[in-house]
Amino acid sequence: MQRITVENLGRLAKCRVVGARQSIVGKSVFDSRKTFVPEQTLFVAVKSVRNDGHAYVDEMYRKAVRAFM
Repeated sequence: MQRITVENLGRLAKCRVVGARQSIVGKSVFDSRKTFVPEQTLFVAVKSVRNDGHAYVDEMYRKAVRAFM
């Protein structure tokens, strides 16, 4: 199984990556209420009709997540 880094995901998604670029992604989340292991988590800020994930970046940072897309 190939390990995926935050940097590789950002390149594939053609988006800006902020945070631990070389971190291995164990889980990606877009809901700040989900259970996760911070050092293996990529938080994906998704904007929808009802909500904007960018509003939760500070919260996720306080929860020790360091990789954001």
